[in-house]
Amino acid sequence: MTPYIHHEKYREEFSMNVAVACDITPKMISVVFYDLSLKRRIAKSIAAGQETDCENAAAALAKLVFLSAREHNIPAAAVRSIGCCAPIDISGALEEQLDPTDMFLRPDTKVDVIPFVSAYADGRFSSFLATVPFSEGVMAAELGSTLNIGYFTGGRLCLASFRLSGAFDGSGLESGMAAEFGAIDQVNRDEYGTLCYSVIGDEDSCGIAPSAALDAVTLMLGSGVLDNDGIMTDRDMFFIGEDYFISQSDVRKVQSDKAGAAAALQSIFNKYGMPEKLYLTGEVFFSNGMERLTQLSVFPEVVAEKAHFGVGASIQGVIRCLEDESFREELETLIMSAEDITEALSEDFDDLYITNLTF
Repeated sequence: MTPYIHHEKYREEFSMNVAVACDITPKMISVVFYDLSLKRRIAKSIAAGQETDCENAAAALAKLVFLSAREHNIPAAAVRSIGCCAPIDISGALEEQLDPTDMFLRPDTKVDVIPFVSAYADGRFSSFLATVPFSEGVMAAELGSTLNIGYFTGGRLCLASFRLSGAFDGSGLESGMAAEFGAIDQVNRDEYGTLCYSVIGDEDSCGIAPSAALDAVTLMLGSGVLDNDGIMTDRDMFFIGEDYFISQSDVRKVQSDKAGAAAALQSIFNKYGMPEKLYLTGEVFFSNGMERLTQLSVFPEVVAEKAHFGVGASIQGVIRCLEDESFREELETLIMSAEDITEALSEDFDDLYITNLTF
């Protein structure tokens, strides 16, 4: 994936009460400038294609916030707070290293790093939970390099986490990337059999989003290029355009992740019943990803019909915490009091995984 920075501005006018919401992954940093007084987004910037870890995250974030503020003509005096959600190791580094003065902001600018739930459920999942209206029978699930599940039942929040291979957030795919500007998000064939694809932003492509990877697997299955055991029958790469492809290894990761997600979801449905409402987030839900996941039997149709889903929920959760400090405290209390049920669900997981492995 080619490194790049992309800026988008939504509003020219803003107050002097601005917050910066930051979402950090190992391959992408997103920052959104949000007007706390006017309750609306001002601008967004993303930096993609470079590895981010606990050693360079603070410096990379500081650089992007500074460049973005300059690009969007947002003065340092207007920025009052910064909120971040990130993987666990990066969260720890940010708490120690992130300094507003490195971004040329005021020294008293408030910095908040969203807490994580467990060893696998990181601050990005906590931020997603901040967007979910929890009540009895409500379930929230995040599909990425980990499947994180929160189910509110019996008056308490139950949490489970299962490691995946990175097909659903693009991190495990050879040409994979998040569903952001420059990503191939849809793949299909026209009436003449020609392979067609679309790119977010209608610009040159930088990589393949998870939704397009699922499209490609579905096309290969339909044309016989891929058998039900996940083996490419006459090639080892499926090219999308001239530069990007789905490999046999990528297919295996899609296959493993769809089996793992289906097994985990079936385990929790067997134990606690079908949810009344389902809230979903993850790069894989961009475009027609939910339709593909239903076709691949990750979600039963009866559950899919109840689903509310979207991309970018982590950023929205950070914004909500920046808007309301008391809510931020309630979120932390909810997380700290949650019950981890991963081990209880693991009893049936292996058998269900094998059952769901074939396409």
